[in-house]
Amino acid sequence: MNSHPTQTYFRPGADLRLRQQVYRRNVFIDTKIWPRIRNMLFILCSILLAANLVLSHIVANLEQALQTEENVRHELTETQISLRATRDQIYSPDHILMLASQKLSLQIPEREQVKVYQ
Repeated sequence: MNSHPTQTYFRPGADLRLRQQVYRRNVFIDTKIWPRIRNMLFILCSILLAANLVLSHIVANLEQALQTEENVRHELTETQISLRATRDQIYSPDHILMLASQKLSLQIPEREQVKVYQ
């Protein structure tokens, strides 16, 4: 047996002119497409940047509004606490007795005093 083939083997390949035409066509397509792709990417990035700026501005405004509302709520809570303390002080029995003795000249009778009802 002969281990070497007697016929020469030629690799099938495309015509060189066809390869050059395909290459030239690809280069031509690339030179026409890439500027358009670059322009679209530039426009897309510009739109995304503008959207990011708008959204960050909205978020900052919301955070500021929430902080303002929190400050107002805190002030209202402090006012409510002071009003409750004043109300409790006014309605205390000692304060009522003091006002009655000053304005109406009413006194609590002592143990030895006689109570007179009219």
